[in-house]
Amino acid sequence: VNGTAQNAVARILNGTGGWDGAFAPTAAPSGGTITSLAQDVSGNVYVGGTFTGGLGAPGALPGLVRLLNGSGGYDNTFTPAAPVGTVTVSSLAVDATTGNVLVAGIFAATETEFGGTANLGCVNSSGTAVRLAGLTSGPDQQGRAVRVLRDGKLAIVGDFTTINGQSRSRVARLTSAGAIDAKFDPGLGANSTIFAVVQDTSGRLVLAGDFTSYDGTPINRLARAASLGAALNIGSVDPTFVVTNGGV
Repeated sequence: VNGTAQNAVARILNGTGGWDGAFAPTAAPSGGTITSLAQDVSGNVYVGGTFTGGLGAPGALPGLVRLLNGSGGYDNTFTPAAPVGTVTVSSLAVDATTGNVLVAGIFAATETEFGGTANLGCVNSSGTAVRLAGLTSGPDQQGRAVRVLRDGKLAIVGDFTTINGQSRSRVARLTSAGAIDAKFDPGLGANSTIFAVVQDTSGRLVLAGDFTSYDGTPINRLARAASLGAALNIGSVDPTFVVTNGGV
């Protein structure tokens, strides 16, 4: 960065956009790459990906590590268990209320370091697995992005067509305990992968991905799920959100 060697993660200074040279991980990841970042209320940085070691850690990593706010060094107080098999961490989200870290990606239920459910799991601020009581089996395919919503519920998107054994085509809203939130019903959902989700100022979910229809309505790659309104189900396509020029 700026002509100086930097090990895979860099921090940009707020306000100036300059490089923060004080944040300097002691080593690069090994065995894979970094695909996701999240920050806790103390400024520590959670790093996720396909890596199995490195970043200053002394042993095997399940694609998840925490770096200290001040230095970017490995945080040895956050110690998730070693992986059982191959793990991809696609997305991380920190619950500011509990300090727990939601983990979405590709991993089997045998990866007990994330709580023992496939493709969506949780650890606490020490790295210990947290089994979400309502998350019975997780998504049937990759979770691409997970978000903690302002009311404490969870939003997850990805490649999946079921979650907890219930039909949810590539988007679902869950309770904070991981159970399906039945009030959010996307109907047919998206016809292809959703890669990203954000919550807008009114609480609605904005979705981006490869899809060309959502809940049976033709729409190119960018959609907003409706909130409660006249003749609309929460989670169905919001017809007032119109993307010009045919989408993305």
